[in-house]
Amino acid sequence: MSLTFRVLETTTARLWEFGWLDVSRFAVDGSTTDRTSGEAVVRAFIADPISGRSFLGWKNPWGADEHHHGPFVRSSLRAEWYRPVAREALGPQVAKFLEAQEWNEPPSAGELHPIQEWIDALATDVEVFMLQAPPPPAARWECWYIWRFFAEFVSVSPERSEMTIAVVGED
Repeated sequence: MSLTFRVLETTTARLWEFGWLDVSRFAVDGSTTDRTSGEAVVRAFIADPISGRSFLGWKNPWGADEHHHGPFVRSSLRAEWYRPVAREALGPQVAKFLEAQEWNEPPSAGELHPIQEWIDALATDVEVFMLQAPPPPAARWECWYIWRFFAEFVSVSPERSEMTIAVVGED
């Protein structure tokens, strides 16, 4: 039996004018033999139609866009692109990503507060992954340039019964 995913909750916060944080929690259902690792959960998720979501607009639910996953063609996503990140390194990794962006005016600490709240709320024993895709245009759909940036982080609970996806984006 393969793994299945149910959305438990999705919250979206506007960070700055065109920046946003989207955090979604999923129940991971299926045999424990199919949940051998966080990588196995990520692999099953990107193969599942529920992973289709363009992130265009505030009312874009999981599974609504069968062909896209953010700026990516969903069928082109690869589990290998989701690289492990040590839980304690997540905050610095997100900060490094944001610092690498070219800003007219960098976001304030207040605007970044929802990101820090999400990081602080993560349990210390989760497995964390960061989507690190090849540079554009590889695997991007024709409108990939809509997103100025798109950073995706996945955390999987120790028993692999829950998964959270957090996306920091600007469009």
